[in-house]
Amino acid sequence: MGRTDPLDCNPRKAHAGKVRLLRQNDKTQVWSDQAKGPEEKILVDEDYKDWVLSETEQYDKFTAIVDEGMYVEGEGDPAATPNSERSSYLGVSYFDPYGNLLVHDEVYYTYVCAQHGDQPTPEKRDSLRGALPALVDCQWCIQEEADYYNCFGWSVGDLRWISYEEIDVYYGSEDTRGVFETADVIAFYDTVKGWSPINEGSDAEKAAAAEVMYYAYDAPWDYIYEPRPEGGGHVARKQDCICGAGLGWLMYTSKLGPNPRIEHRWEQVNCPDYGTPDVFFK
Repeated sequence: MGRTDPLDCNPRKAHAGKVRLLRQNDKTQVWSDQAKGPEEKILVDEDYKDWVLSETEQYDKFTAIVDEGMYVEGEGDPAATPNSERSSYLGVSYFDPYGNLLVHDEVYYTYVCAQHGDQPTPEKRDSLRGALPALVDCQWCIQEEADYYNCFGWSVGDLRWISYEEIDVYYGSEDTRGVFETADVIAFYDTVKGWSPINEGSDAEKAAAAEVMYYAYDAPWDYIYEPRPEGGGHVARKQDCICGAGLGWLMYTSKLGPNPRIEHRWEQVNCPDYGTPDVFFK
C-alpha cells in the first residue's frame, strides 16, 4: 500500500469530456486518503470511476486527485502476463464530449507486503507502533487476535500460555528455582524441540538460520520477589515465506502477550520493552 504519483493526465487542459479511472479486477483498491474511510473510496466497491469535466464539482475532485495523489493497495503477481487473471493494473482514459476515446494509459502494479495475515487498520497500526516503533507500514501484518497463548507457546506450536514459572520449574535447574534465566530457556527448547543456540555468525546470519530467537533479560529474574524487568522476555518464531523476498526481507512472527500475533521482519520488534534478540535457536 502506498501513495502513487498522479497518472499522466492533466485535467486543466480539458474542461469538457470525461475522465475514467478503472481497475482490472478487485485485487486493486484505491482511496483518495490513507485513512481509507467511506468518503475516501475511489475504486473499492466499483471497477471504474468517471469524472465529467464540464461539471465544476467533478472537475475539482479529479483535480484534487491529480494534485495530491491517491492511495493504492492490493495484491498481484509480479510474474503475471499483462491482461491475465493474475495481473493487476490501473487505467485512465479520456473521452471527448461525444464519447470518443482520445487517450488511454495503464499502470501495472506489483504489491510488496507482509501477506500472511491482515493489514492493520490505521487505529491498530498506531496502537502497536506505539509499543513497537521499528515496525514499518506494509512490512508487518496481523495474523490472529487471541489472548489465550503467548510467545513461548506459539514458538513451539503449543497454543497455550507457557509462563516463565513453568519454564523455570519444569525445565530449569533445581538449584535456581524461583529465578528465571536464559539457561532455563535453553533447557526448554532443547527438551521440547531439540534446538540449541547458534554460536557463530552475525545476528542477521543467525536469524536467517534460526527457528526462533529469544530476547533475554539482562540478568536472572527472581520472579517471586521482583517485578518483571524491562528489556527482554520475548521470543519470535520464523515464518518461512517469500514476503519481500526480492528485497531481502527475513520474516518472523511474534505473539505479543495478550495482544495480536503478527508477522514482521526479523528486526522490527526490537524495542525498549523487548530489547534485541540475544539467543538464536536451531
